[in-house]
This record gives sequence, C-alpha cells and structure tokens, in this order.
Amino acid sequence: MIEEGFNGKLTEVHAALGLANLKYYDEVLEDRKRKYFLYKEALSGISELSFQALKIGEPNYSYFPLIFESEEQMFRVTEALSNHKIYPRRYFYPSVNTYTKIVEPVEMPISEDISKRILCLPHYWKLTRESIGEITKIVKESIL
Repeated sequence: MIEEGFNGKLTEVHAALGLANLKYYDEVLEDRKRKYFLYKEALSGISELSFQALKIGEPNYSYFPLIFESEEQMFRVTEALSNHKIYPRRYFYPSVNTYTKIVEPVEMPISEDISKRILCLPHYWKLTRESIGEITKIVKESIL
C-alpha cells in the first residue's frame, strides 16, 4: 500500500539537495569503496563470515553487510560493538517477503534465513581507517 498523498515525484527541495550533492558523487563513491575494501580485507578468511556477492554492475558501496553463520553470532557481535558505543544496523531484517502490508506472504526460506544473520557495519564519510581497525578487531574477537 502506497502512503496516501505520495505521488512518486521528487519535490523541488529533494531535487535541489540531489543537485547540490552531485558534485561530490565521485569523491564519496571512491571513499566508500576504499572503506568497503578495508573492511573486506580485514575480515576475509574468517570461516564464520561471508559477504554479499557483488555481481551486477558497479555497486555504490552504501553498506558493508556481513553474513554470520548463525543469528547468535550476529547478536554477540552486535552486543560487543554496542558495548564500545559502535552501533551496527540490521538494514535487511526482517526479510521483505514478511511485510504483509506490502506483498502477499510468500515463503522465501533463503531470504528469511540470511535476513536473520546479516548485519551492516558502520560505513560513512567521516569513518576513519583507525575506526575500521577497531571495529574489525571487535568483530574478530567476538566470533573467534
């Protein structure tokens, strides 16, 4: 169900904000890509973790999602990071097929399973290399 009054068009304010930020697009994309691969390099080789496959086109590197072997591991890492005032997000939870006001319920066991085990680490403009190092250290200590 689409929210009443929404016409699917950008307002002038949204368009102006988009145009004002467009000049930074390449710089922001490169920064996010660099941070994405810093995370990936630091966390690669850990058998309890897997990463989303980047198969189609060039991604925008908006998120750094980690897929854990179990929901328990994901919660353990979330708690450990939160104890250090680092707040990851569960952007892909719950699985969209379970939103009964958007779609008719359909079982999608793979999506439902992954949505319970996926967590996005902090990934933003002012995030430093040192902070990524601290975050990845806490992730490793929490699952190993």
